[in-house]
Amino acid sequence: MINNQLISIALFAGAFGLDLGIEEAGFYTVSVVEIDADATKTIVLNRPYLSESAVPRDIRQVSAQILLEEGGRVLKLGRPLLPGEVDLITGGPPCQPFSTAGKRGSVIDPRGSLFMDFIRIVQEIQPRFFLMENVKGLLSSPIRHRPHNKRGAGYPPLEADEMEGAALQAVLTEMKAIGYKVAPSLVEAADYGVPQTRARVIFIGSQKSEIISLPKPTHDRNGLKGVPIWLTLRDALVNLSDPKPEYVPYSKQRLKYISLLKEGQNWKHLPDELKPEAMGGAYKSGGGKVGFYRRLSWDKPSPTVTASPHQKATDMCHPVELRPLSIREYARIQTFPDNWVFYGSVASRYKQIGNSVPVKLAYAIGKHLYKLIKDEKLQSTNYEQISFFEFEQFKNLIELKQGKDKVSEQFHEMLAYALKNEVDFTPKKARSLASYFADITDFLEAKEENIKNLKSISGKNVLKLTDEEIIKLSLYKKSGFLSAELTVAENYLAVISRVFTQKQLDMVRSLSLKHLNPNPFLIRALNLDTPDEVVRLNVYMAATRSIVTSMGFFIEDLLVTSSDTVEKAPKKSGWDLVKTSGDGEKSWLQIKSGPNNMDKDQVVYWAEKIQDKVKEGDKAYIGFTYGKRTTRTVTIGLLKQILPDWEMQTLIGKELWNFLSEDPDYSSKLFEVLRKSAHQVLHQNSLSEEIDSCATRVTDEFIQEFGDGVQGVSNYINSIF
Repeated sequence: MINNQLISIALFAGAFGLDLGIEEAGFYTVSVVEIDADATKTIVLNRPYLSESAVPRDIRQVSAQILLEEGGRVLKLGRPLLPGEVDLITGGPPCQPFSTAGKRGSVIDPRGSLFMDFIRIVQEIQPRFFLMENVKGLLSSPIRHRPHNKRGAGYPPLEADEMEGAALQAVLTEMKAIGYKVAPSLVEAADYGVPQTRARVIFIGSQKSEIISLPKPTHDRNGLKGVPIWLTLRDALVNLSDPKPEYVPYSKQRLKYISLLKEGQNWKHLPDELKPEAMGGAYKSGGGKVGFYRRLSWDKPSPTVTASPHQKATDMCHPVELRPLSIREYARIQTFPDNWVFYGSVASRYKQIGNSVPVKLAYAIGKHLYKLIKDEKLQSTNYEQISFFEFEQFKNLIELKQGKDKVSEQFHEMLAYALKNEVDFTPKKARSLASYFADITDFLEAKEENIKNLKSISGKNVLKLTDEEIIKLSLYKKSGFLSAELTVAENYLAVISRVFTQKQLDMVRSLSLKHLNPNPFLIRALNLDTPDEVVRLNVYMAATRSIVTSMGFFIEDLLVTSSDTVEKAPKKSGWDLVKTSGDGEKSWLQIKSGPNNMDKDQVVYWAEKIQDKVKEGDKAYIGFTYGKRTTRTVTIGLLKQILPDWEMQTLIGKELWNFLSEDPDYSSKLFEVLRKSAHQVLHQNSLSEEIDSCATRVTDEFIQEFGDGVQGVSNYINSIF
């Protein structure tokens, strides 16, 4: 910090998107490094004061001292900047080796790439923070890629550097080696007001001991959590003045097919006889191919902006016009201001924009860091992190696809739910405590003395537990209820199941005669002549009412926790659940308990709703939580008659659970979790045995108050009627 001004240096600056957001957050960029000639001219056109450093140059030939000298001249210090005076270094080393949109090379070792020049400069300049951005593909990239036809039986096991996630581990190791604490996170740009779904990996490195979490999202996919819904393409382009849009026109051959499509459609909506011709060799290839002949939808966020909107596999066709998005439309989606000038050919400008970090995303992160440096109060996705977390405990912040759980919102929700319902913490205290742990192992292994008085990185007590709460927490950790051998989803299922079973058990054990209030008309109509007959029937009726009332919520919770891609649908939609795939495709579900729970009017209504969703380009299903497709029921008969392609638009029993979880063995795992959870609560008993025990106890209560036999029943009736 110089004269109360926060200083930043931009590496791999591109068209300045990341650094423009950082600048708007309060930082001042004093030097840039970028090799692309057009991108450097873009920077100079918009920031003339950077003309000395904004020249095409290879970072491998740039020393830290040169950058410090350039910064000193921009600030007119009369001397170079000194190591430690720079507050932030930003950059996104070239992402192509890790990108899931292209072919990965056979060797992807970040330690032999430009990434190491980023590390070199950070180490020599010693900024307070560094911010590095990269593509999602980095999370699962090996260092050496072994062809799939050389894996499995007859081949040696994968070596460490051939495992998915090996490249990420190498990156984290190098960052740690230069003395920085690192908090990597997978972020969705749409959560920060960007009208585009764009998942990126963000690394925030801190020179001090704290772990820096991301700022709270400003938007939400469904407008929940007290923030607005994601912005759409319509929001992005509203009031855009672009009278002569610049774009690369489609060929006549491409227009032949695109002209047949409506807003929100892609090649899948072409007539069946044209699909092979339109797709060529890609027709029989794997993958969803959702980018082929894609017309955008006004009322959804834009898909991820790439280096070109007119390539066959990454079409970004205007919703109603027969052209790709224009340069200015592209820039709007990346949240560049309208007065930002891009230099170069149309193709070059597309590339500069597509490779940028969205300005609004950069601003949100930059403002977060600005407030931290200025010692202002942070609003973060997590509560303040406690100091005993070490670097290694944050490795799993990113899903490595190696069978390990990612530390996610689902984990914190699960632990908070468990602490509230199984340890009897208040909701606020449960959420606060859960936020301090990176994963289940962290929670189970944390020492009581560290948990009792949790401190923030500033040393402030932020959560104080009583001795009684510490004892309950210690017993819970030792109970075996949570297991590091299970996934987060499996633990969540187990907690939900135990809570459900425990509530039913508590209800049965709390029943007394005054709760039952047996109906005298029913007693006489059913010829119930003894206290045992009266009480037993009413105990079973009370238990059944409670179970049936709770069962719907229980099943819904099980469905939602089956996968982190499943969530409750917005109430106004009328649907129960929505599942969103990795490429953004939505599947809407109306859930029924069994395959005989719909009458004709309901089937007609949902058949129309399904067709509406299909027309919008989504998928939609009626799901039954149990049953089989071969079962003969009235509902299945109606579905066959009324619902077009009923077999493709219904999910019955195992089909539903396996579809939601994307695990063909999920239903088997689910029942095993339910069985074990019930055993943990009921031990060797069943709820039926508990009900019998309750009936015996309440019968004794009845006899004590009203007498035994027929006379006792008559005495009871006379007392209330």
